[in-house]
Amino acid sequence: MESKILPANSKIGQAIKKAFVNGVMFFLLLLVLYSCKQSHYPGPLTPEEALKSFQIDSNFTIELYATEPYVKDPVCLAWDESGNAYAVELPDYPYPLVEGKTSGKIKLLKDLNNDGKVDSAIVFADHLAYATNVLPWKGGLLVTAAPYILYLKDTTGDGKSDRSDTLFTGFFDKNTEAQITNLCFNVDNWIYAANMGFESKVKEYGAKDTSKSLSLAGTDFRFRPDKLTFGNATGAAQFGQSLDGFGHRFITTNSDHIKQSVIPYRYLQRNPFLSDVPGSDDITDHGQDMIQVTPTPYWRQVRTDRRNKKFKEQKLNRIEYARDKFTGASGSAFYGADAYPPEYQNNYFVTEVAGNLVHRDILVASDTSPFFRATLPTPKEKNEFMVSTDSWFRPANVALGPDGNLYIVDMYRQHIETPFAIEEDLKKDMDFMNGSEYGRIYRIVPKKKNVLPPVNISPNTSVAEWLSLLSYPNIFWQTRAQMKLLELQDKSVIPGLNDVFNNSTNPSARVRALYLLDAYNALQVSQVQKALNDADAGVRENAIILAEKFPSCKALIISKMKDSSAQVAFQACLSSGDFSGSEVNETFVSLLQRFNFNKWFREAVLTSRSAPSIDFIKLVLLKNSGNVKPEGVASLIKGCSNSIAARSAKGELNSLIDYFTAGKNADELWVQSGLDGIIAGLESREEKPVADPALKAKVEKLLISGYSDTIKKSLQKLKDLL
Repeated sequence: MESKILPANSKIGQAIKKAFVNGVMFFLLLLVLYSCKQSHYPGPLTPEEALKSFQIDSNFTIELYATEPYVKDPVCLAWDESGNAYAVELPDYPYPLVEGKTSGKIKLLKDLNNDGKVDSAIVFADHLAYATNVLPWKGGLLVTAAPYILYLKDTTGDGKSDRSDTLFTGFFDKNTEAQITNLCFNVDNWIYAANMGFESKVKEYGAKDTSKSLSLAGTDFRFRPDKLTFGNATGAAQFGQSLDGFGHRFITTNSDHIKQSVIPYRYLQRNPFLSDVPGSDDITDHGQDMIQVTPTPYWRQVRTDRRNKKFKEQKLNRIEYARDKFTGASGSAFYGADAYPPEYQNNYFVTEVAGNLVHRDILVASDTSPFFRATLPTPKEKNEFMVSTDSWFRPANVALGPDGNLYIVDMYRQHIETPFAIEEDLKKDMDFMNGSEYGRIYRIVPKKKNVLPPVNISPNTSVAEWLSLLSYPNIFWQTRAQMKLLELQDKSVIPGLNDVFNNSTNPSARVRALYLLDAYNALQVSQVQKALNDADAGVRENAIILAEKFPSCKALIISKMKDSSAQVAFQACLSSGDFSGSEVNETFVSLLQRFNFNKWFREAVLTSRSAPSIDFIKLVLLKNSGNVKPEGVASLIKGCSNSIAARSAKGELNSLIDYFTAGKNADELWVQSGLDGIIAGLESREEKPVADPALKAKVEKLLISGYSDTIKKSLQKLKDLL
C-alpha cells in the first residue's frame, strides 16, 4: 500500500498536530504531578549502594550478611546451638491482619559457600500471624505471635517446621507496635518477654480453669521453659530487651531508649497496700537526644509544625520535636563478648528506626544508686555508633552473634510508622508497604579483630564441653550452654556444675552454675554462703536471691545491706523485706541514711512486710541525724502512712493521727507528709472508711489549732473522708 504524507496545513494534519501537542502536554502534566508526589520521599538503594550510605565508629567496618531475596522485612535474627540462623519476617506490618491472609515467615538462612554471606534460605514456617521474635529451645523455636507463644520444630531434618504446639494464649494483639515479643533467657532460668503492659488474660494453652489466667496489665511476661510455670515481670518493655551476665534487664519503649528493671515484680506485690511503683527507671544521662543525619521526613515536619502551632494557640507549655529525639527506639543488645576492643565491653546498643541509626551507651555501675547509669562514650560525643544517610534504613533489631559480632536487622522500608497516627492529607502520597520486597542484615566487624576460640557443636557434643562454654568469652555461648544444660535434665551434670562454681574465673559462669544447681534441686546452703562472700558484686547479688530459700541465711542476708556495692545492698534490702523484727528495721534505717533516702531504696523498704508501720516511722524520725535530704524522709513517711491507712483498722489509724499531731512531733514537714499519706491511703481503699465520730471530732479539733493553712486544708480533706 502506498503511503501518503498529509500537508501540515491540511485540516487533518492540523488536527493530528493539535492532538499530538495536547498529548505531550498531558503527559508532561502527569509527569510533573507524579514527580511532585514522589519528591517528598526518596527512593530505595541497592544493598551495595546502601553500604556506602553508612557512617560508623572508626574502629569498625560494615559487612552485608543477608539481603533480599533471602530476607524480606526482617525484624529478628537468632541462632541455635548448632549455628543455624533464623530470621523472622513481618511483611504484613503495619496493617491489621486479614483472617486467612497472613504472610509472616521464619526463614532458616544458609551460607552454602562459606563466604560469610547468606546465599540460600529455607522457609521454616509460613503464614504466621504477626510473629515477631524467636528463641531456640530443645531443637526447635519458641515463637511470639500474639495472641500466642508457640513452639515450632523440624523433626525430619529438611529445615521446615512440621510440629507446632501452642504454649500460651491470651496476649494482647490489637497493636502491631505493642504486643508480646523479644524472648530473652536470663541467668535465673526464666525467659522474659516484652509486653508493653497491655491488659491480657494469659493462660497455658488448653487450660480449662480460667481462674488461673494471669493479668499482664502494666507488666511484662516471664516463664520457665522447663516447667511452663509463668508470671509477671517488671516492665513494661515495648520491644527492645537485653540482659547482662548477672540478670539485669534493660528495656526500651519508642521514646525511652534505655530503662532498667529495678525492682522485680514479686517484691512489688509483697505489700498489697503499696502505692503505685513503676519498678523500672530511665537510666540515661542524656535524655532522648540522638544525632540524626537523614533529612526530616516531610510528613513529620508538617505534623510537628501543626501540633506546635496548636500548643501555642492553646497556651500550653509544650513542644514537639521533628528530629534528633528518640521516637522509634526498638531492638537492643548488651555487648558481652571479647571480639570487640575492651572499651566496648558491657556497652549497650539500641536501634532507632525513625532516626535511621544505632546508638551506643556505656553502662556504669553507680555508688549511690541501685541501677546503672547509661552515658555516652565521651561527654561531647557528636556521632552515633552507626548512622545512615539513607532514610530507608530501618534498623528494627540488633543481635549478638555466636562469632561475637553485632548483627543489625534492617527492615528497609520507605515508611516505618503506622498510618493511624498520621493525618489523612499527609498519607495521600505515602505508601506504607513500599519496600516490603526488601530486607538487609549487616554484620559489624572490628578492624582489629580478636578471634574468639572456635566452638564446634554437634549432636555428639559432650556435657563437659557444654559446661566449659559457661565460661566462654561470649555471653551468647554462655546463655546457649545454660539453656542446653537446663534442657538435658541429666543429674550427671551436677559434679561439673559444682566444679564450675568453685573454679571458674568468669563470675557470670559461677552465677549460672548456681542457678542450674538450683534447677536440679542440688544447691547447697554452703555454696550460697560462699557466694555471698564472693569477690564479684554480681555473684553476691544473685547469691542473696538464692539465699531466700534457706532460713539459716537470714542473718547473712540482713548483713549484706552493709555491702560496699549499692546493687548488692539494694538486693539485700529487697530480700530482707520478708523478715520482721527490730534488727531488720534498724538496718533498713541505716541503709536509708547511707544512701540519703534515695528514691529506690525508699521504695525497696516500702515493699517489705513490716516496715510500713507506726513503729518504723518513729524509728526513722528518732534516728534522723539531719544530714539527709528532708524531702527523702518526708517521702518515706508519706509512703508508710499510705500503706497503714490503706490496710488498717481504725485503732491503728487513730494512733497514726495522734502521733503526727502530738506537740512533740509538730514539725510541719513530717505532719504534712503523714497527712498526705493517710489521705492517699484512704482514697485508695475499695471501700470507704466506716464513719468514726470520735476520730472525726479529733480532726475537727485539730482544725482550730495553730497549724498552717496548708496543713489545715489536708485536715479538712481528711475530715471529709472520715
